[in-house]
Amino acid sequence: MRFQRIALKNYRQFRDAGLCFNEPYKGYDIHIIVGRNGTGKTNLLNAINWCFYGDEPHLSSKSGQLPRFNLAEESTGNKGEVCVKVEMLENSGREIAFSRRNHGALDELEVFIKTIAGYEHYGEEVFERNVHRIAPKTVRSFFFFDGEHLDTYFKRFQSIKDQIESLSRVNILDIMEERLSQLIKELGSSAKNLDPEIKDVINRKQTLEEKVKEIEERSGEKQKGKEDIEEEIEKIEDYLRDLPDAEKYQKRMDQLKVKEQKLLERRNEILQQKRQKLIQLAKITYLWEALDKLMEIMKEKREQKELPPQISDSLLEEILESGVCSICGQELSFESKNSVKELLQKIELSSRQGNKLLVLEMNALNIKKNAKDLYNRIKEITNELTKIEEELREISKEEREIDDVLRQHNSEEIRLNQKRLNEMKNKRDDFIREIEHYEMSKKAILKNIDNLKREYDELKKLQDKNDRGFQMYEMFSQSKEIVSIVKKEIMAEIREHIERATNEIFFKLIWKKESFEKVIIRDNYTVEVLNVFGKNCIGSLSAAERELLALSFTLALHQISGFDAPLVIDTPLARVSDEHRRNFAKSLLEVSKNKQIALLLTPAEFSEEVEQELHPHIASLHKLEMLPDETETIIKEESPIPYV
Repeated sequence: MRFQRIALKNYRQFRDAGLCFNEPYKGYDIHIIVGRNGTGKTNLLNAINWCFYGDEPHLSSKSGQLPRFNLAEESTGNKGEVCVKVEMLENSGREIAFSRRNHGALDELEVFIKTIAGYEHYGEEVFERNVHRIAPKTVRSFFFFDGEHLDTYFKRFQSIKDQIESLSRVNILDIMEERLSQLIKELGSSAKNLDPEIKDVINRKQTLEEKVKEIEERSGEKQKGKEDIEEEIEKIEDYLRDLPDAEKYQKRMDQLKVKEQKLLERRNEILQQKRQKLIQLAKITYLWEALDKLMEIMKEKREQKELPPQISDSLLEEILESGVCSICGQELSFESKNSVKELLQKIELSSRQGNKLLVLEMNALNIKKNAKDLYNRIKEITNELTKIEEELREISKEEREIDDVLRQHNSEEIRLNQKRLNEMKNKRDDFIREIEHYEMSKKAILKNIDNLKREYDELKKLQDKNDRGFQMYEMFSQSKEIVSIVKKEIMAEIREHIERATNEIFFKLIWKKESFEKVIIRDNYTVEVLNVFGKNCIGSLSAAERELLALSFTLALHQISGFDAPLVIDTPLARVSDEHRRNFAKSLLEVSKNKQIALLLTPAEFSEEVEQELHPHIASLHKLEMLPDETETIIKEESPIPYV
């Protein structure tokens, strides 16, 4: 589905204007509308919304006070009609046009569908049915949106599960599941031939399932409360972050906190090691006096030659047999051989008593060596602890200095905001605890439901399989379980796909790739950006980074969308740097191969970098120019032909 033409008559700045969208150029279906602020870019976006849905969601506080009817036309005394007509081409080749007219209090809706015989005219019912097919009102914010709101995208859609379900049309399964639940309930209460025990199990199971639904609703309310508080927390943090130099100092403070946490973890780790080593050393210390006494006895025994020489008897026997000293290499004389024989006799005589003492001596020496090793390790650990403590003192000193700097900017308002921030964080923690409590209760009930299912399976074996009521109950129950499983599997696949696509696009758009690890979508469908330390840093992203993340997420959503509406973005690059703009343009070109994209840009946004990337691929280019008397905007079509 793509736009072919948009015609505006007496709509705000546009007295009689139109936009023609050319065919895709070399496979790229991208269209640029350039205009200064105030020339009517956003009102083109409002015109599409008004035609389709009857409202204007992107009005500024100033324009919202002005009448929809063109002021210049009104000044002539003309009280004619306001009309916006949107002509579109479906993928099948069928042409369809939507028209909304207003002349007084009521809107007149018309839809024109081209057939072989010509255009057939239909009224409101067909109009709304076809708009819903293109993009229902509930999901329009993902197709026709104001780039100025990208900065607050995730504040407005903190939990985007419902939007994902609507976009992917998975919510159809909810309708099926709800209808099956109703049928099961009706059958459970009306089936007369069901065994009383089975009916009892069914009723208890249904009661628990309703309880689960109630818990989920309450948990959802708490989740919404948590998200509202998180939005307020982010607003306060943004305020505090925007203080003079505060962002720089806050970023440094965050870095120090991360470093401090790592040091504290390391300190705790090596303190534990030190405790273990000290316990081991203490045990040896208790034996030290006894070990010294043993070593003294061994020395006396050795001096009195009551111990065997510290030489192997097998070595001496080998020397006697060969007649050559294996130590010095000299042949043994007659006297030397006798000396070796005497030594062997001494070893044999003293081995039984002396070997025991030698074993004790070796053990004592090993214990003393272990004690020395333990002492050296404790010394190393102590040195490391000293270094860590010094680093922690330096960090603490720098944190105090930063606090002093930030305190210089303090005012009563800042103090109150800080107090409010702490209160909000405490409330958020309360909500988290309540949500966790609900989840635990839910798990317990689900366990009971599983037990009832097993009980039901046992009892149903006794039930007459020919009973039609029972058969219907079984069929609907199994169908409901299948629908539930299918939905969970589909949503898991969709979530993984969106997460993967968002990461791919986001890391194409940003240039500080080393600052972030990945974008994740949690099981509760909240979006987080993890830094290199694995911490969620979405709240500390710059305005430009938040916009690029929102754009990445939106483009990822379009990949799973069950709707084929074009993508219209107003002012997407206002706060984005030139490097980011170039990357954004490249990404949009890829998207435009499969979806029509219309960008409403200021001249600054349509910078040299963006123009260089897009111009060779632009299907159409229009410029908005306001007349010198500022009463009317005209639309000029520029040549989309690539320039050399």
